[in-house]
Order: sequence, then structure tokens, then C-alpha cells
Amino acid sequence: MSTSLKTAVKSAPKADLIALLLSFMDMVRGHLTAELPDSCSFMHVKALDFIAKSKEPSMSEIAGFLKITSPGATLVVDKLVENLELERHADPDDRRIVRLGITAKGKKTLESGMKIVKKQVAVSISSLNKSEQKELGSIMNKIIKSKN
Repeated sequence: MSTSLKTAVKSAPKADLIALLLSFMDMVRGHLTAELPDSCSFMHVKALDFIAKSKEPSMSEIAGFLKITSPGATLVVDKLVENLELERHADPDDRRIVRLGITAKGKKTLESGMKIVKKQVAVSISSLNKSEQKELGSIMNKIIKSKN
């Protein structure tokens, strides 16, 4: 990590770093919301991404991933089912559990959403040189690993 970046990170109060991170996330979320259809939100794209990468997760698994309550996850999933982007399936081993699968339309929505996110992140970091981009990636990986 460059000396200037180390100094900036060490000298910035935690609250400032948190505010910067939240502002960045809001910016990406705002662009995503502006470019996707009204029926789709950042939370919908996150849910679709998780479901696409999981093997038919349950509602509680979705709620856990999104870090929201089960009733909140139900609202997100209901909208995606209504938009024909998800399908509900009964669990073959336990009828009380509802499993979720992504549809072809959901895959298209996810693909569109991820393109918007990638484009916005690329635009956002384009003012950084290659070395700074690499440092940013390294810092983000360190933060993510420390969480686990």
C-alpha cells in the first residue's frame, strides 16, 4: 500500500470512512435504481444474485443473506414472484419449507442489474490509477476477510 493511502486511511476517523463507504454504496444503488425498471430495486438484484448462486435457498436463507427479517424477505420475494423472476417450490423433504428458483426472466434482470453495477463501479474508480485500484481492491479484501 502506498504511503499516501496508508496515511489517509490511518488519519481518517472511522466515522468518516463509514460515511464514505455508505455514500459510495448509495451512489451505486441510485444509478442501479435509475436504470432498472420501476419494479426492480437494488435489494431485488441482491436477492436474485444470491438465489442464482445458491441451490434453491429457503426464505430464511434469503432473509439471512439480505440481513432483513423474514417478513421483509417475503415482501422482496413476493415482488420477484409477481414479476415472474422467481418461482416458489415446495421442499421435497419438508413441505413446510418453500424453496426459491430463478426464472429465465429473473436471470435477464440479474444480468442487466449486474451490468449496471459493474459499469457504475468502473466509472467510479476510473479516476484512480491502476496502482490505486489495486490498493483499493486489497483494502476491500482485507475488510471482507476480517469480517469472517
